[in-house]
Amino acid sequence: MDTPRFDPDFPHQYREMAEDVLKAFERAVRAMPNHAILDENGEVLPISVYDEAGELIESQLIQWAQWFERNSAQRRMAATEIDNHVVSTVFLGLNQQYKPKGRALWFETLVFGLPKSQTLPITGEEIQLRPQLWGTRTSTRAEAFAAHDEGVAWLKAYLVTL
Repeated sequence: MDTPRFDPDFPHQYREMAEDVLKAFERAVRAMPNHAILDENGEVLPISVYDEAGELIESQLIQWAQWFERNSAQRRMAATEIDNHVVSTVFLGLNQQYKPKGRALWFETLVFGLPKSQTLPITGEEIQLRPQLWGTRTSTRAEAFAAHDEGVAWLKAYLVTL
């Protein structure tokens, strides 16, 4: 390790223990499938971009990146607009689960509110942004579609309160 992660004044025995915990966590995270594509049926196909030693397998990473770039339409699972609010469900391609023993989270459903104009401070350019009102992440294609339906139901209930 090139740069120390802890304050040099941190007690030596605790610093070593903390380094060991961090190394174990890094090994666990690299052992998890962190990249995936969708197969021809739209099901998740994990791609391991690290070998058993934790070294990057560059060819696997390139395969994933090329698929991701070429399949933007396939990654958009569902979109519903109601009264200028949007429910969007997408395949992320990157596992968003950060608990080593948790289920992989490959899909995300978000509900976005009405667009709001904002001016970028540096360029002065005016852009439209939508605030995120609700969201969830899921593991499977079926769960993603169920989450989309849940997001639509949530949005309809929310709009009644306005």
